[in-house]
Amino acid sequence: MKKPLNYCVVWKENNQNREEIIFSKATAVVHYVELMHLSFDGKNMISELAVLAMYKDGSKKDITSNINKFLYM
Repeated sequence: MKKPLNYCVVWKENNQNREEIIFSKATAVVHYVELMHLSFDGKNMISELAVLAMYKDGSKKDITSNINKFLYM
């Protein structure tokens, strides 16, 4: 199985697409959780939050459900 080259956290904030490329899975999970908390404070309208694994060949895989399973065990 091929390993991801890096990760990308993507979301919509106030109807604008945003993304941040992150080089470690742990940092991507931390940023994902931080953005989840921001969406509950009422100041920013954050939606469609997801974490993607990005591979050397240019393909992407949505790993959000795997992270959610880990967080909510």
